[in-house]
Amino acid sequence: MTIAYVAANSWAVARANSTAYIKGDVVRPATGNGFLYQVITAGTSAGTIPTYPTVIGDTVTDGTVTWECVGRGAWVLDAVDVAATTVTVTARYGVVYNSTPATNATRPLLALIDFGVDKVATAGNFNVTWHATGIAFVLVP
Repeated sequence: MTIAYVAANSWAVARANSTAYIKGDVVRPATGNGFLYQVITAGTSAGTIPTYPTVIGDTVTDGTVTWECVGRGAWVLDAVDVAATTVTVTARYGVVYNSTPATNATRPLLALIDFGVDKVATAGNFNVTWHATGIAFVLVP
């Protein structure tokens, strides 16, 4: 597991033309300008690149998406994808914790993942694939 600062121009997800975005998605322009943009109104991006604002808090409409300029980078919590084989499990939640301390009582919880519905594996594979932007992130203005 890693916690790392990611500058806006190195953000993993670049905005794309004619693409559906949901509220909360964060992107950088395809040609980085040093800022990140978060969806505040879900929709589909236009077929051409918008003129991005470079003032934190300013917005731009892009097709039916509204983007807000939210920062110059982010602290990202990330880890390798989980791939468990030949397991039998029913899970509604997953936990991400720091396993470094010596006892369960002192291992801090870093994130709680709600799968939304029960996920079931019966003598099969149980995989968790993290989003391209990581498990969690904190935007930095």
